[in-house]
Amino acid sequence: MVEMQDNAFSIFLMWATKSIIMQLGGLTAYRRYAPFFLGMIMGYVTGVAIGAISDVFFFPGEGHEIHCDP
Repeated sequence: MVEMQDNAFSIFLMWATKSIIMQLGGLTAYRRYAPFFLGMIMGYVTGVAIGAISDVFFFPGEGHEIHCDP
């Protein structure tokens, strides 16, 4: 249950953004903006992966939290 509470705002924000895009621009706008949001997700994942890989090489056995849940 706690995990759902942690993610509830993010889910609401995604839903609200999609609703606004669909209301203002329809399916054409939704398809036009989808690559932007997918790029943001891929950029985040890439940053976390680079941080994790650099921890293995530069801080073996120590590392630090890159993606932490509250």
